Amino acid sequence: MLRHALPPAGLAGAASAALLTCVASSASADAFAADGTWLADPVAVFVESFEDFVPAPDSGLSPSNAVDDAHALDGAKVLQAQAADRDVDVTLALPHEPGAFKASAWCRGDCIAGVAIDAVGEGPGEFSQMFPTGRMTSDGWVEFASAPFMSDGSETTTAFMFFIGASVTVDSIEVVAAEETGWEPARACEGLLDPSCDADHLCVGGWCRNTSGWVPPMPDGAARVQLADYLAARLRMFFGPYDNRKLRLPAALAETQGMKSATSRWQFWRSFATAVRRLQDSHTSVFSLADYFFENRRPLNACFVLGDADLSHAAQPADPAWPDILVSHAGDTLNWGLHAGDRLVAIDGRPPIAWMKSLIGRVFAVVDADDPASLSLIVAEMRSAIPRYARTISVLPCAASACGPLEDIDVASIAEQPAGSSPSVVSCDHRPGALVAGQPADHTFDMNAIAGPVLGTASSEKIYGLVWDDLIVQTQGATQISQAVQAWRQDGRGVILDHRTGNGGAGAPGTTASAEPIVQFVRAPTFFGVELFRQAADEEGPETLAAGLDLVDKYKATGAAWYGGSSNARLDVPVALLVAQDVSFSDIFSYAMKGAPKVRIFGPNPTNGAYSTFLGLTYASGINYQVAIGDTIGADGHSLCGHGVAPDETVMPLQSDLVAGRDTAIARALAWVRSEVAP
Repeated sequence: MLRHALPPAGLAGAASAALLTCVASSASADAFAADGTWLADPVAVFVESFEDFVPAPDSGLSPSNAVDDAHALDGAKVLQAQAADRDVDVTLALPHEPGAFKASAWCRGDCIAGVAIDAVGEGPGEFSQMFPTGRMTSDGWVEFASAPFMSDGSETTTAFMFFIGASVTVDSIEVVAAEETGWEPARACEGLLDPSCDADHLCVGGWCRNTSGWVPPMPDGAARVQLADYLAARLRMFFGPYDNRKLRLPAALAETQGMKSATSRWQFWRSFATAVRRLQDSHTSVFSLADYFFENRRPLNACFVLGDADLSHAAQPADPAWPDILVSHAGDTLNWGLHAGDRLVAIDGRPPIAWMKSLIGRVFAVVDADDPASLSLIVAEMRSAIPRYARTISVLPCAASACGPLEDIDVASIAEQPAGSSPSVVSCDHRPGALVAGQPADHTFDMNAIAGPVLGTASSEKIYGLVWDDLIVQTQGATQISQAVQAWRQDGRGVILDHRTGNGGAGAPGTTASAEPIVQFVRAPTFFGVELFRQAADEEGPETLAAGLDLVDKYKATGAAWYGGSSNARLDVPVALLVAQDVSFSDIFSYAMKGAPKVRIFGPNPTNGAYSTFLGLTYASGINYQVAIGDTIGADGHSLCGHGVAPDETVMPLQSDLVAGRDTAIARALAWVRSEVAP
């Protein structure tokens, strides 16, 4: 057929005007013949048009994915695949010598694409996502291209182009030398702040990583200013938590101003990511595909918790600003020599939590809680952040008899695991010990809820426990929660709920999702408040308590109202709730439990304080971000977002308990339940 390549403005039929500000047309040596046939660059180092396609065994493709298509750009065939569940890969045969290259491909339909180079031995590997260039044909093909990437030409590396999408159609893949970019050999580094990595490289996992391909292109001139203003306007329009909006939105908007003077695509998008992080909301985050590409070659098979280092304060006083950080539990291998009860004193010479917070503004992946007093979430992230970004950690090893001297562990000294080995590690769930029989040894629950008599109790006591992470209706966990509550109703005299990893979940508004049977068990019918979405650009929330009560009265009889409880609640049964890292629906569940007649909440800190939902957004399929778009007004008129549920009793895991294999929170909760059970 006769086709022609539209100028960059022709992309407007397939993308928003905002997208156009990003994808500037780039000069390309490929072209189209008069009959519409695509012509490869004559000096391309690799071309694939799928006429005689032979996929690699582990590519997710077969020869049958190369199909006849009347709209093929070159020849008669194109690649068609369904890649919603996993990516499909096309191997790139690159020259066996070091060089810098650029890749391009033409896609139709649903398409996310990129280039990856896997290093089998030592080496950092490479990742460069491909983005629309602005070129589009009259019959719907869109050109995607990568930033320059490096290949050392080694036979121990594998280069491939990956595609993701529910229905992917691809043709005319091409790789050319990136003549404007010189070859740069991989550089080792030590820690995130290693100055040997320049402004457009990031030290991750001991290597200076080229960040230019992690984010979309940066627009030029006036378009850069327009895009920065557009993205700032999205935050201003959508971000909904009332108190966090007043406290943190100004700082976030100030960060977006730095986008206008950025000199590289990484600096531009990092400024935007930092702006999102400044909102400090557990439902508000930003990430790119690069966050998922680089595997952790030095996995740390140990987990940390907030604690009380009662065994070691004489030798190492507590930091005046931050709680102690202790090892909760560890796996048998790859644990870096750490054991339960060891104390993490410093990361790169700084208090561990202070170091974690310093990552905000430098990397995308750190998420902070709405309530500044809620620290368990950022502590749980330490296990993955240390191998990627730290240079050293300082540890005080402790055993039952005594604590040893302070030890510095050089992260670079930890042996790397083979590429693609994916060793198993324990999950970090803030649970040093088990509450009931059958809890998995690796602390991974997979949306299950495990119930039974509390360990260490006699059958005659009738004290039951429930351990679970997720609040998602229509899952096996929801059924297991409902069945557990039915058992308590029959003969329960006391209950302990271990929800220390409260991931939230999904359910109908105005409910506590799959935890609804528990709320019905512990309290009579109760009105909790109203859940609101942001609806107008000038909506800033209630300025006074009276204004908050007016909102409650306005929506109390609508679908925004939040009620819970039941007429057949068991108000005579004491229920202990253990919390730590609890967010979203888990915040809502904890709020519904707080103050019930026979409920007492135990934990090291408040829950996250994210009583909202979020809007998922994306930019050129490369920067994905989500923004909290609502808030909840309690029946007393107060905005809830930013204010987690405070425990009735603050319980920090004791170092002396951890080294002895005891769970401080479970022991304290059990003591309280026993003191409250009906005779």
